[in-house]
Amino acid sequence: MKRFMLSILILSILIGYASLAQADWTDYYKWESIIWQDDGTEKGKLKIGTSKDATNGYDPIYEKDAFFAGNLRSYFYHPEWGRSSIPGATDYYWDDIRSANLPQTWDFSVEGYRTDRNITLTWDISHLAGDACSSIELSMTDMVSGQTVVMTDGTNASYSYFNASSSAYPFRVTAKEVPIAIAAPANLRANQGSGEVVLHWSAEAAMAGYKVYRSASGGAFALVSGDSLVTDNNGDGIINFVDKTADKKSAPTTYTYAVTAINPTGCESSQATVEVIR
Repeated sequence: MKRFMLSILILSILIGYASLAQADWTDYYKWESIIWQDDGTEKGKLKIGTSKDATNGYDPIYEKDAFFAGNLRSYFYHPEWGRSSIPGATDYYWDDIRSANLPQTWDFSVEGYRTDRNITLTWDISHLAGDACSSIELSMTDMVSGQTVVMTDGTNASYSYFNASSSAYPFRVTAKEVPIAIAAPANLRANQGSGEVVLHWSAEAAMAGYKVYRSASGGAFALVSGDSLVTDNNGDGIINFVDKTADKKSAPTTYTYAVTAINPTGCESSQATVEVIR
């Protein structure tokens, strides 16, 4: 019996460890990226990222103090966080996790005590997750040469520089959101009658629907299509929208209509516009 209970206890512990090991990175980060440094003998590792729980200052749950050994050292330097006066603390960090608001920049340095050789930086962007309507662009600038590489464009997998000195070599990484490109509705045109304006445009099967906005005499745009999306109800590939609220004025008024497409995840396209004078 004791042996059976011991087996159950061991099994429970192993399941608990397995659950921790399988915890998704999104439990902690909105996104993260690893930057490796390699001088041919040693490797360094830095982590950047964002989290809804993080600030742009020191967060004990996210920022990892850097304690150095060996001949290749990389770090984020944050004396403004004021932790060097705390016993066992430092101004140097291996992880720098920021708030989820973009754009953000990270400055880091690499010190290689083996000189007269190349140091190569590579990156892991497999956990670079944007929002439903945007992606994240990461770029890295060599602050000595001024050269910038876009880490997320699919063509750059590494960056190397010649290490002529053991002095700190500075880099800057910038993260910004890039909206997902959705084409504006095509072939927008307008016909008007005495009591209404009729808009026509081409429907795209991949879109969930459309929104129609209107501006009068250069004023702000207001939604005139209502709470529901405008759709191609008869399936002929042409959408007709009737606006019966664009009244004729005593003096001619220029109405500008803007139509946007909405994809299945709710992302909105750029505007197609047309003007009507009534």
